[in-house]
Amino acid sequence: MREHPDEIRYGLMTCFISVRTMEIIDDIVQMFVNLIHRIDVRAEKQRNNEFLKDLIRVDGKNQVLFRLAEVIMDNPDGTIREVIFPVVKPETFHNLITEKEVSGPQYQRIHKRIMKEKYARHYRRMLPLVLENLTFRSSNRFQPIVEALAIIKQHMGTSYKYFPVEVPMEGIVTESWMPMVMENVGGQEKVNRKYYEICVLQQLGRALKCKEIWVEGSYVWRNPIEDLPPDWSNEDKRTVYYQRLNQPMSAQSFVDGVRQEMITALTEFDRVLPGNPHVKIYTPGNSERGLFHVSKLKAQPDPPSVALIKEAIGERYGMLDLLDIFVEADKLVGFTRFFTHSGTKEVRSREALRPLILLDLFAEGTNMGINRIAKTNSRYSSDELLYVRKTYFSPEALRNAISAVVNEIFQRRDPILWGKGNACASDGKHFGAWDQNLMTEWRTRQGGYGVKVYWHVETNAVAIYSQLKNYSASEAAAMIQGLIRHDTEMRVEKNFVDSHGQSEVAFAFCRLLNEFKLMPRLKRIKYERLYLPDVGMASSFPNLTNVLTRPIRLELIEQQYDEMIKATIAMRYGYATAEAILRRYSSYNTTHPTYKALIELGKAEKTIFLCNYLPYLEPKQETQAGLNVIENWNGTNDFIFYGRSGRFETNNPQEMEISMLSLHLLQNCLILINTLLLERTIEERNMLEKLSPEDMRALTPLFHEHTNPYGVFELDLNKASFLEVA
Repeated sequence: MREHPDEIRYGLMTCFISVRTMEIIDDIVQMFVNLIHRIDVRAEKQRNNEFLKDLIRVDGKNQVLFRLAEVIMDNPDGTIREVIFPVVKPETFHNLITEKEVSGPQYQRIHKRIMKEKYARHYRRMLPLVLENLTFRSSNRFQPIVEALAIIKQHMGTSYKYFPVEVPMEGIVTESWMPMVMENVGGQEKVNRKYYEICVLQQLGRALKCKEIWVEGSYVWRNPIEDLPPDWSNEDKRTVYYQRLNQPMSAQSFVDGVRQEMITALTEFDRVLPGNPHVKIYTPGNSERGLFHVSKLKAQPDPPSVALIKEAIGERYGMLDLLDIFVEADKLVGFTRFFTHSGTKEVRSREALRPLILLDLFAEGTNMGINRIAKTNSRYSSDELLYVRKTYFSPEALRNAISAVVNEIFQRRDPILWGKGNACASDGKHFGAWDQNLMTEWRTRQGGYGVKVYWHVETNAVAIYSQLKNYSASEAAAMIQGLIRHDTEMRVEKNFVDSHGQSEVAFAFCRLLNEFKLMPRLKRIKYERLYLPDVGMASSFPNLTNVLTRPIRLELIEQQYDEMIKATIAMRYGYATAEAILRRYSSYNTTHPTYKALIELGKAEKTIFLCNYLPYLEPKQETQAGLNVIENWNGTNDFIFYGRSGRFETNNPQEMEISMLSLHLLQNCLILINTLLLERTIEERNMLEKLSPEDMRALTPLFHEHTNPYGVFELDLNKASFLEVA
């Protein structure tokens, strides 16, 4: 930077400081939100531990009740001490009373008291620093929270137990907190400062999560108006935006289309339901609510020839080193060309840089680390590799390299073997990570700290996109973000997800984006409800009566249609991320009119999906097959990313992302070479006509039995001992 003229140097420095300031503010707000949540969680944990020490839970309450009833009816005139205590000991009644107190209002009151103690003793000292350096803003019903923060900041240096001024209460202090916040002092109602501050922080955390309160100078937590297209008021631009989404300008036309699709789907489902072998509706017990009974998928026949093809590959090519596969992929694609110097000068030639870049990519993709890779070769030192890693690597370069490899696979593979490839599946995978990291969160299921890598994998095992996320991030948002940002030649028409990757809001945005169908595998599918397209139409679907619920509020969709399209355009064309948009329209903001409309549209779209999914076998098999592919992809992650026990051993989010993208690139290179090996082997042995439908279904380039990821292990028993001293 010193070599630039003043006007360029100062401009670059200003841009750097501006971006870094936004990043730091984002991190501070994220820590603050986590802090608010931690107060509640740790208070709950301490409360449970305290009660469990003294609590003797009474088992068999029904048996105790039956014995009491029998004794009372046999001796209606006896005394409690003479009749009941010989049958049920007094200690049992004491334990029952204690158990009732634990599960009653006293339980919640103690929880609030512990929260106040933890906040006052430790967390409260952090509040002045946050209020001093962050500026919170709001322009709607959450404004009282901003006013309360100003009052708290004004009196932060005082030691009053109660606020000496009037503070806003509505929308801040809930009914359950009111007895703790308001105290009677000398016949006068006063506001307890510490309890009130906890209430304000809890409401602030909820408002920040749905962006009803934003932070000045932030990017992630910025004013939600800045997430939307700035030229939306221009009528010509709006028309272009609607055309790009292929959606009608008229809200009435859109609503009529949704209504007609629901009628068609429900009518067809009602027609094919009687006698359908794949789904039935039953009513358990005396309940009037019906449940779906979906038949389980049967195991597909074993492919007879796929194992023979893999054996032939082993015989023809032997055991291949993963590094050699990586080098061959670069010869075909030349992805190292995307890695350029972060400055303006390159001393080494591109041919001299190529092996250094490949070794660095291999070190990151296998998680072995640069030092260990440097020690296993005598040509390139650790300093050389580290210099190239620091000055040539960036997430943008890696994503360009991944796109090039993916597009090469699509161009080279035979459509007769692999099909069209217009569907993909998305899912998250746990990776261990250090705990001193803003992205890292504790996960009980995995038993440790970690992060989530969210993959988008095409049904022929090619990963088109990857994202590094924390566990609290929305998988539905990650799903949409990957589908609209994958930057490959693939046109995704269907996306398969599990229950975590879908939501009613996600269904709504998929409908508005009008590019791909969301195909989830729902865990609790038997409890799903079908919504009616209009009032008074329940009688039109007599076979579905027990699973029908209320009509869709189409008037809400019509009223908020323009706002929903605006949010969709912001997501599709990069004015904001999918996570930023979905955070705005989340369950923390249930009163927002656009959120209500999105929920209604999502329910309608989900009803259409269920009607087309439940009665037929093909969509279930297709969804299951797609999700099986991504499960196999996740399993192969462990085979390649084997170094350091598969953990991200850094606290730098950018370095974590580079490691993730290097793994993505390395695994796609394995897919590229395997695709070529499979096609050549089938052609050389004239096996194409012998492949059965089961073989074609099970054929996949995602295998590694012929791959050695570690290195060469040579054994020479006659070699001189290194322990012998010459």
